[in-house]
Amino acid sequence: MTPQSISYLVGRVAIKLALVVLLIGCDTTTEPPEPDPVACEGDALSSSVTWETPEQVPVDVDGIATHADVAIHDGEPVIAFHQVDTTGTFVTIQDVYVVRRTASGWTEPVNLSQSDTPSMNPTLAAGPDGTLHLMWGERLQDATPRPDVVPDAVYYTQSTDGGQTWQPAEEVFASRSDDFFAAPRSFAFDDEGHPHIVLTSQENEETPPQIRHFVRNTSGWTGGKTPIGGQGGGFGPDIAFSETGVLSVTYLAPDTTREERDRNSVFVTHSEDNGQTWSEGVLVDRSGYSEPAQTPFIRYGTNDQLYIVWAKSLNGDLSADAIFGSCSPNGGTEWTEAKNLTPSFSIDGFLTFSSVAIDGTGAANLVFQKSGFSTTSFPAFYLRGSGETWTSTENLLDADGASQHIGLTTDETGDVHVSLRMIDRDPEGIYYSRGTVE
Repeated sequence: MTPQSISYLVGRVAIKLALVVLLIGCDTTTEPPEPDPVACEGDALSSSVTWETPEQVPVDVDGIATHADVAIHDGEPVIAFHQVDTTGTFVTIQDVYVVRRTASGWTEPVNLSQSDTPSMNPTLAAGPDGTLHLMWGERLQDATPRPDVVPDAVYYTQSTDGGQTWQPAEEVFASRSDDFFAAPRSFAFDDEGHPHIVLTSQENEETPPQIRHFVRNTSGWTGGKTPIGGQGGGFGPDIAFSETGVLSVTYLAPDTTREERDRNSVFVTHSEDNGQTWSEGVLVDRSGYSEPAQTPFIRYGTNDQLYIVWAKSLNGDLSADAIFGSCSPNGGTEWTEAKNLTPSFSIDGFLTFSSVAIDGTGAANLVFQKSGFSTTSFPAFYLRGSGETWTSTENLLDADGASQHIGLTTDETGDVHVSLRMIDRDPEGIYYSRGTVE
């Protein structure tokens, strides 16, 4: 065969191959159907919650008692709060106290922080063995003239006798030189009863904020060395354990996978070794730049059904005016489309998201409040969801006037408990109520 013939055959083969590639690239057959959307099952809303008349918690401290949180021990409430001094030139936070209800009534408040620096925002929880765990924020750096601005450290104590006695306070983490710090909002407990927490710290303006995980073992608090969320960092984390021992953390960070600007999107990551290593962050909802998310909470329901709920700004600024949520039926692998849980809720002021708890039926219970420059006419609100079905927003405790800083928990029977500061009530102060799931 002549060189010209070989060249001709090679050219013919090349043309046929090009036609095949072209036909493949221009395939006009019907595209395969999109996978079925993720769905979370839930029938827990066949039940309802009936709230008791709010009971005043007698608190005899100088100034104002506020930012109450609640835990249940042997069926009775234990409440932590911080005291605010109103006698000076500036309103300043002082100390963290605990009171508990017994068969003979409420005990006197016990000062657990007893520090010369401001102690604030207590978080209280009962572990699986009944141990009470308490942490709070402390302001160690000088913040003249108002030392109550923000905490820069976390302190912790525990009680193994229902709150009668408490161990000496321990320093969990102190940023001191950090440019930004956000204290933890929740405890999570592993199968041995060890408490886990997550917080945010930022060393300086040139580095992104980092999420740090800590656990208290028999030797004390450890962790914080392996940031969660990768090099890009993250902030606003919350933490939960599954029934199978998976540790999950939700957090906020910009989604950098697209060219469009973004801030405060919702992510989740998981650890199967109690926080030693973490999976790559999974995007739960992309907020975009104009609708940033805030304050995400994460909770496991029954059968590894996982909820994440967060406040969201729909008006382009950082004032939250709605609550959104998403659910995963398989422990965080896939997520339902984010849903506005408060679509008919109108707000005058801004929304402050308080807490989430899972009751005995597996339903998620949410409490939040409205805030603004006026302290009146801002009651607490409540809604409840199972799977992708949610109730309409209700006035928590059907109480008029302002309510603030709501604590929320559940007990071994599956009932729900709240503590809150009620301002427009006589007398003003901290109140407690139990919600029976029926």
